[in-house]
Amino acid sequence: MSDKLRRLMPVLQVFLCVCIFATAVMAAGFVISTSYPVTKDPQTLGTKVFPLSIAVADFNNDGNLDVAVGGSPGINLLLGNGDGTFQSAIESTNFATPIAMAVADFNGKGALDIAAANYLTGTASVLPGNGDGSFGLLKVYPVSTFAAPVQSIAEGDLNGDGLPDFAVTSGNGTSGQVTVLLNRGSGSNVLVE
Repeated sequence: MSDKLRRLMPVLQVFLCVCIFATAVMAAGFVISTSYPVTKDPQTLGTKVFPLSIAVADFNNDGNLDVAVGGSPGINLLLGNGDGTFQSAIESTNFATPIAMAVADFNGKGALDIAAANYLTGTASVLPGNGDGSFGLLKVYPVSTFAAPVQSIAEGDLNGDGLPDFAVTSGNGTSGQVTVLLNRGSGSNVLVE
């Protein structure tokens, strides 16, 4: 093997690895179809929030998945067209910095609601869906018993009664807690400590 070829071997090996990786990624079946701007600039199409969280569900009951984007200062909803594209954002500034969101029919009215962990306020909240992509009045629950931001939320039937409940976490780096809110029906929740 010549010296010239020997010096090129590491480059050729890297090139081969990149080609194999690119082929594997393309074979995985994902491709960026469209990007939607997410900005605080009201002149730009897209959402008007600094994005912190995202949830995907059919919020307007048309059979197409929609995207809810949570952040500062609220939640914006991108209604899906069913072909991988979305309409311009619908704004909802009812929330205070939702860092995480969970979706379920919390009030039992047949429409998806959004529960959020609100980072800056030490609260969790439920925004009841109307089933048409719009939402009702926000319900807020204080969940952090000490000065710490709420950081995450998860939904599930935590007590086996058939109603969706949720739990949130909060912490400040040295201590933390998990707070459980059990659904009492009609979307009202009770704090379980």
